[in-house]
Amino acid sequence: SGSFDGGWWNYTGILREVYLRRVKNLDLEDVFVRPRLRCSRCAARIFVDLRVANFASRGRRASIVGSIGGKPIRFRAKRVGGRGSRKFRGRARIRNPRLWWPDRPHLYTVRLSAYDGGRQVQRYTVHTGIRTLDVNRLGRVELNGRELNLRGASIHEDSPTLGAALGRPQLRRTMEYLRNLGAHMTRAHYPLHPYFLELADRKGILVWSEIPVFRMASSLFANTEVRAKALRMLREEILRDRNHPSVMVWSLGNENASRPGTGLRKYIRKAERVTRDLDPTRLMGIATSGFPTVEKQQIYTELDVIGINDYFGWYSGPRGTISDRNQLGGYLNRLHSDYPNQALFITEFGAEANRSGAVGEKGTYEFQRDFLKYHLGIFAERPFINGALIWNLRDFRVKPGWAGGNPFPHPPVNEKGLVDDSGRLKPAFSDVRAIYRATGPYR
Repeated sequence: SGSFDGGWWNYTGILREVYLRRVKNLDLEDVFVRPRLRCSRCAARIFVDLRVANFASRGRRASIVGSIGGKPIRFRAKRVGGRGSRKFRGRARIRNPRLWWPDRPHLYTVRLSAYDGGRQVQRYTVHTGIRTLDVNRLGRVELNGRELNLRGASIHEDSPTLGAALGRPQLRRTMEYLRNLGAHMTRAHYPLHPYFLELADRKGILVWSEIPVFRMASSLFANTEVRAKALRMLREEILRDRNHPSVMVWSLGNENASRPGTGLRKYIRKAERVTRDLDPTRLMGIATSGFPTVEKQQIYTELDVIGINDYFGWYSGPRGTISDRNQLGGYLNRLHSDYPNQALFITEFGAEANRSGAVGEKGTYEFQRDFLKYHLGIFAERPFINGALIWNLRDFRVKPGWAGGNPFPHPPVNEKGLVDDSGRLKPAFSDVRAIYRATGPYR
């Protein structure tokens, strides 16, 4: 139809930092530090996969020297052809590893150097963690063998003064809000700023990492170019962020067709192969609209994780099926019956709030407080819900005329945040904080 239906305002221009890096003949590319751990008390085997590119016209003999936590990583020297590249793999063993946990997010420093003959020409440093992620037969996510029970809030990189071009002070402030809230998880509709992921690594915040494949009809996925672009974004995201221990889920998109057609099913299956090939250490999932009218979709049984966007009691949904919040519990029970082996997350739930008023009036602080406490209570009664994310941590811009279900909106701002546009905490913030701090990240 040509109408704008995006979920956030897309600013133009360069939104993040751009760096130039000097390369002397050889360059280190696609570094992936991959730990293997049989049990939480076992020794860890560390595999470091990387590619060395040769920008010289003649072949060069490349050797790699590396360490993790001060322990050597062993590589074999190889010849790299002119204008070509070659894969290298190094190995190390850590006898008593300190594992990465949300409440004890230990990081190991990995240092790599590339040598052209006997001359050092490139250095690479990354901080990473040792941990395992699995989904057990009950559909529970296990971190290092321990079941998780996560709570948090989603975020948008948006500022009234800077737009989406946030700097480190603004990113640190966002992390402070999450920590103050007692969150152990966050999400966005696009890959987060690398600096923010560094903060998440250090603060123990797990990340549902998603590419912006957002609210598209299934017929669009029948277009080969559309699928190729989505898969390219997925590859770029994984290659950039797979050393961050905070990244828990690679999400293939958000609120696309509720009943995936042939094109969308092709995309999901191809994305699964790409993800397993590039990073077999993390979980793969997708976020979907929570509609009781949608029956079980077989394609989702091929995923590790399913995210449900829950707006029972806020929006009306198809034929008014989500207008009554009392129907939420039964719907979640049905989902668990449909997908007993998939890990279920609530990837969105929230209500707009911009004024004081009656608890039964949408758009009031009182309605938001009651809404969030009710939903969190429903989730707490269901151990198959692995985590829940409030939409959103802070208010952000969407589009002219945005109402979002609020009878008295302030367009273009989405006001489902726990923090308003000026940085003030809404009354619901303290209620959610008390619940989160009493919940903890584990079962």
